[in-house]
Amino acid sequence: MKKLPVAIGMIVALLAALYFVEPRQAGPTETLIEPSNEPFVGEAKLEKISDHFQAYVDSGKLVGLTTLIAEKGKIVHFSTYGSRIKDTPEPTQKDTIYRLYSMSKPITSAALMMLWEEGKFDLDDPISQYMPVMANPQVYVSGDSLETLISRPAKQGITIRQLMTHTSGHTYGVFGNHPVDQAYRAAGLQDPTASGAILMKRLADLPLMFEPGSRYHYGVAVDIQGRLIEVISGQSLGDFLKERIFDPLGMKDTGFHLGATSMNRLSGLYTLDSERNTIQMGNEYGEIGVQRPAFEAGGSGLVSTTMDYWRFAQMLVNEGSLDDVRILKPETVALMTRNHLPASAPRLNNSESGPSRGLSFGLGFAVVEDSDLTKGASLKGNYYWSGLASTVFWVDPTNDVVVILMTNLIPNQTWPLREDMRDIIYAPNFAE
Repeated sequence: MKKLPVAIGMIVALLAALYFVEPRQAGPTETLIEPSNEPFVGEAKLEKISDHFQAYVDSGKLVGLTTLIAEKGKIVHFSTYGSRIKDTPEPTQKDTIYRLYSMSKPITSAALMMLWEEGKFDLDDPISQYMPVMANPQVYVSGDSLETLISRPAKQGITIRQLMTHTSGHTYGVFGNHPVDQAYRAAGLQDPTASGAILMKRLADLPLMFEPGSRYHYGVAVDIQGRLIEVISGQSLGDFLKERIFDPLGMKDTGFHLGATSMNRLSGLYTLDSERNTIQMGNEYGEIGVQRPAFEAGGSGLVSTTMDYWRFAQMLVNEGSLDDVRILKPETVALMTRNHLPASAPRLNNSESGPSRGLSFGLGFAVVEDSDLTKGASLKGNYYWSGLASTVFWVDPTNDVVVILMTNLIPNQTWPLREDMRDIIYAPNFAE
């Protein structure tokens, strides 16, 4: 294979899944009904979903949101709630545009696997084969601050599979205070004006948190995947995604920035103040989707509508195709949605006793491996991800179900939105 150049991207928004992969502690998993010819998500559950999430708006916890459920390829629930912009009469619409943040990640991973299907790389290839600047990584050894940090050469290079499973040793730097986190912050990896090539070089000069492949740790790996797509394909990430995924699937409102005619459909972005009142955020996070970024961050930078994201998710549950358009082979979807964590990291966050028990990680998704251990209603084989601003989706391949919730409230898990939706659907005795 040809050797090609390099880079990486912005990190700001990717706190998302850190919260998401830690399901809320609840009671024991409810016994699940075996699949049948009857609708899995019946009318009573759909009505309860609408009532439950309307209460979030009525109480002021959320300004607006959208919920969608599809079963056997048919949308059976599509509801909007509240306002697009706080304190205005503009209602949330079915075509309201949301910032995806880390729900960009599954799309980027799917795009990378399209290149894998074409034989452009092997999963266990070192990334330095395509991005020479990433050769000879260093690994953190000791030190309790940036000034005392000591590193050593890694025993092996980082592979593409390790990027796709967050076992590459990378972190984010924006929420932890490990010496490596401090080094990330000092290196300016959040610089919105830096190109991918500049950001990749800065990242390559920083140590990894641990030996590649030894454990799971959520970090900037999908931004690196996005740059890898650019290097291998010869296109910008945005152009590749548009040509190979968005246009074929009819995802007309998905991309790294909005056209002028779409700006009036972008959701406001919110957080809570010290008294837990919902307030609108400024431009620190709000510029995503508004301006063409210097670096198209595959892990955080996309905006989309609920319907567009459903089309992507429905392609997955259809084993790689939608409306006679094939994006991935069935075998590739199956590969992506099974566990790829090494034996040293059998659960997310390498925790045998914490709330992540029962979860594994595939190539771009968290996967429910043991529903009896997840401490909440779930189903083995479901795969999912979320975004920093509380967007969430999952696929239930057993029952041919797709579930999506879109809103824009930072941070993820301010409210237990995924858990509530999950429990209404899977726990027969869910209580308000």
